[in-house]
Amino acid sequence: MGERFAALHRRLAQAAIACGRQPEAVRLVAVSKGHPPAAVAAAYDAGARDFGEARPDELRRKADFLRRSGRLGCRWHFVGRLQRNKLRQLVGSVELFQSVDRPEVVDRLAALAAEKSLRQPLLLQVNLGREPQKGGILPAELEARAAQVAAHASLRLTGLMALPPRDATRPEDYFAELRRMTQSLQRAGHSAAVLSMGMSDDFEAAIAQGATMVRLGTALFGPRPEKT
Repeated sequence: MGERFAALHRRLAQAAIACGRQPEAVRLVAVSKGHPPAAVAAAYDAGARDFGEARPDELRRKADFLRRSGRLGCRWHFVGRLQRNKLRQLVGSVELFQSVDRPEVVDRLAALAAEKSLRQPLLLQVNLGREPQKGGILPAELEARAAQVAAHASLRLTGLMALPPRDATRPEDYFAELRRMTQSLQRAGHSAAVLSMGMSDDFEAAIAQGATMVRLGTALFGPRPEKT
């Protein structure tokens, strides 16, 4: 794990330098969904501190495992489909919600964050490929959803997240579109500086288009274990 993590960091740094950016400007999020807590602990020992999960119970189990083993200072990102009835167990434990999309999720998240006197950072997930089976707001809805978030004192819009279509031959075109959307939000007065885009197969192309956060699962942990 240590060698794999170091190799990924070298690739990340090389991709950043190649486009005139500082490697520190890009954060690596280790997406460990489906992998056991021991794998997450190994990634922590290799230097990872940002972890992404897609299921609330899995996030809590792994966070508890790391905490009990003395591995502190983790930053947890929720990257899966958000369900209103499971938000309560996440608020207060998640540093960044990366997959906020529906209006009812925004309102529920705002209410729970207010209960805990938090100003919860979040990313709006954009469905760049306009794929009906995938979560995320359509690009035409972005302005309205950003305004909804801004209306809540307990929320803070920090940027955008997206996944290009799996069959995209030029994912960089989608990354460039998301970058332009972020710039549009900033011109409108939103402090949306985070661009979470790029995964194991395309993170270098995402960095070239301005990604500040890449979500790496398979490249770090290997294929997800088969369910039994």
